[in-house]
Amino acid sequence: MKALITGGYGFIGSHVAERFHKEGYEVFIIDNLSTGNKDNVKIRHQSYCIDVTDEKCEEIFRANIFDIVVHFAAQIDVKTSVEKPAYDTKSNILGLVNMLQLSSKFGVKKFIFASSAAAYGDVNEVPISEDSPCEPVSPYGINKFLGEFYCRKWNEIYGLKTVCFRFSNVYGPRQGTKGEGGVISIFVEKLLTKEKLTVFGDGLQTRDFIYVEDLADAIFKAVNSDCAGVFNLSTNTEISLKQLLAVLNKFSEVKEVVYLDQRKGDIERSCLNNGKIKKALNWSPKYSFDEGIEKTINWFRDYNSQNKGSGSNKSGKMTKRLKPIIPYMENIGAFLIVLFLTLSAKKTYFESTGLSIDYKLFYILIFGVAYGIRQALISAALASFILMFTYLSNNNYDFLLFLIKQNNILQILAYIFIGIITGYFAGKNVREINRKNMALKAANEKLELLQRVYDETLNTKNQMLNQIRNSENSLGKIYHMTKKLDSLDLKEIFTSSVELLEDAMKTEEVSIYLLDHEESSLRLEASSKAIERTLPSRIEITESSKYKNIIESKSIYTNKKLKKNLPWMIAPVLYRDKVMALIFIHSMKFENIFTYNENQLQITTDLISMSLTHAWDNMDEPRTA
Repeated sequence: MKALITGGYGFIGSHVAERFHKEGYEVFIIDNLSTGNKDNVKIRHQSYCIDVTDEKCEEIFRANIFDIVVHFAAQIDVKTSVEKPAYDTKSNILGLVNMLQLSSKFGVKKFIFASSAAAYGDVNEVPISEDSPCEPVSPYGINKFLGEFYCRKWNEIYGLKTVCFRFSNVYGPRQGTKGEGGVISIFVEKLLTKEKLTVFGDGLQTRDFIYVEDLADAIFKAVNSDCAGVFNLSTNTEISLKQLLAVLNKFSEVKEVVYLDQRKGDIERSCLNNGKIKKALNWSPKYSFDEGIEKTINWFRDYNSQNKGSGSNKSGKMTKRLKPIIPYMENIGAFLIVLFLTLSAKKTYFESTGLSIDYKLFYILIFGVAYGIRQALISAALASFILMFTYLSNNNYDFLLFLIKQNNILQILAYIFIGIITGYFAGKNVREINRKNMALKAANEKLELLQRVYDETLNTKNQMLNQIRNSENSLGKIYHMTKKLDSLDLKEIFTSSVELLEDAMKTEEVSIYLLDHEESSLRLEASSKAIERTLPSRIEITESSKYKNIIESKSIYTNKKLKKNLPWMIAPVLYRDKVMALIFIHSMKFENIFTYNENQLQITTDLISMSLTHAWDNMDEPRTA
């Protein structure tokens, strides 16, 4: 099984990726690393560092054929959504639509969308249920609510099974300081650095905090259930900020708390009713608030100790910030050098021969060629300042005389003209080179992606070929199974069928019951020797029994809820599209339970049905139970 986690390098996405990996899924991650961190995910996985809006995502879907898609990739900061609504919409809607489209196109079995309690807005009702009216108050909340609508419509129009989770305030290891649960990570970071904690308001405002591993558990259970629609994912518990401070104080002393005026727009009480999801998934939070806070503090403490004294990251950030101003700093440095040379070199070799050297021209030309028109014009302006300063210093600072002298004005115009010409052509060449470099970089990235997709597809193909060659389900095995049932004697067929099922399903507890004409009872026809004495010879069928449902649906039943008095699996044997017998797999060893059991049983049952049909068609008398 393959699971794609978009935004998988983020706080929540990384925990969900780990959970799917533990459950045996192949994990794939799409993340543009705008907020995510590759260090968050230590498990084995396939990584694609591109945006979810990128058209190259289609190649990823085509190559891998995902079973599950969990969509976390989004802009998560409410403040940013208010300041940049168009950016928020592009990230949270266009990316979602692209993932929905590709999921429906390439046969994804279930799509999970990470929504938010922000979809409700400021609701007076506490706890808030899924039926409460949604009046989001920020572009972030609007786009999350709209995302739920898209998911519902993709279900209705394209048949894609979708589940939308409205998260309450999520907290836990790896959390940043943005998002709805950021108050805990902010408090923990300040607590460990002995800084004062700031509370806006009286501290009595409440939030519904859910530990991230509880959230990951619910998401995984949703994938393996029939649930669909919108669900609150929360603890259904109100925790005030004062209660939060008290719990934090248990694990690390809170030195000082500063209370400021409540911020405009802050919600006084927040709590989501989780009754719907608890019933649908048989789920409930495992971690108490104290346990979650303790695990979170321990993680932050370990993380801070590991990164203490490491200045490489800060150095990299500082270099990135300084990069735009480096040309200006170099320009100022060159200006000072030219000024010094101009003032100190009264006479040169060239001047003694009747020629003069103008350092300012070289200065303008160098910066025009190196950086383009902007730095060239700045150089021309500074060169003009040097010209004016040297002239005034030699002529008693008579500014009017400087303006009257025609050569000075012509020289300044020459500096500006040379700066414009040099900067323009140099900039044009630089722009063309940058354009070609960007095109080359994009082509190389696409080539790299396609090469990776090709390598992964080839590797998967080779693995599947090896499995087919070496597995017990090879062509030779299928041939052996067919020959085993190649008989017209019903007794031999039933005996061979039991042996075949034991071999295929790795069990010693198989039975076959024939259905009577009235479909009111089942009669034991054949069984494994290990259980033949413990089985009833006849089973009565009632209207409400599970056997009645299987006969009507003509489909395999798996006892996933481990109901008593029912076999592990039941498969119907068909004769001319009518159920004539039921195959019971009474039990299986734990190590032999795999996701492909149903397919294995279906193939074997089809072979048995074909053999029995052939035998019944050649009987002198019609088949009787």
